[in-house]
Amino acid sequence: MIVLAVDTAAEFCNIAIMKNENPLCEMSFKNRGTHSKNIVQNIDYCCNLAGIKISEIDLFAGGVGPGNFTGVRIGVSTLKGLAYVLKKPLVGISSLDASALGFRHCEIPVLSVIDARRQEVYYSFYRFKNFVLDYKTEEKVGRPENISGISGLESIIITGNASFMYRDIFDSLFERIYYPPVWMNRINPLLMCELAVDKYTMDNKDETFGIVPNYIRRSNAEENLKK
Repeated sequence: MIVLAVDTAAEFCNIAIMKNENPLCEMSFKNRGTHSKNIVQNIDYCCNLAGIKISEIDLFAGGVGPGNFTGVRIGVSTLKGLAYVLKKPLVGISSLDASALGFRHCEIPVLSVIDARRQEVYYSFYRFKNFVLDYKTEEKVGRPENISGISGLESIIITGNASFMYRDIFDSLFERIYYPPVWMNRINPLLMCELAVDKYTMDNKDETFGIVPNYIRRSNAEENLKK
């Protein structure tokens, strides 16, 4: 099975192609404007590097956030269009999951955090046992100093693009923290491919017409309309 994954929930657009668990191509790029400028061209470029045609993709994996409202919408809409035209299945993957799964070899808890702006973060706690997800808290948004989920933690891994943004606050919340290198604090599209295969194999459900971005909270425009 050939899987193409795309996530645009944060500042980087992450794209990967995997065939039968073997990576064919992975790339991350940062746009000065919105992801819409280059997303289609870079998907095509990734396919060329992998030596395949877009029509050979068997399954699409779209990052549904939470994250940047416009970014998530661009990524989801692009993949919905490709899946519909090519008549191939699409499944949605949590952007927080795709960041946390990179630490499944660790048995101490993992906190995945994505910048939500307004001095807030999207977050969820994870526990892995024998390389398999054992526990995950509800995905939430809030100020980093008010994060709640697992009490009494002595050690924790904090990953995601917001981990270093609020390091001083996190240092005051937990006794012992492990911060991965900056280059690891991203949404991993290869892990998205893996998650997508597992999800589609288990559910056998095409989400092309049902996939929606996971915004968690209202956008600024929606908040302004309420005023």
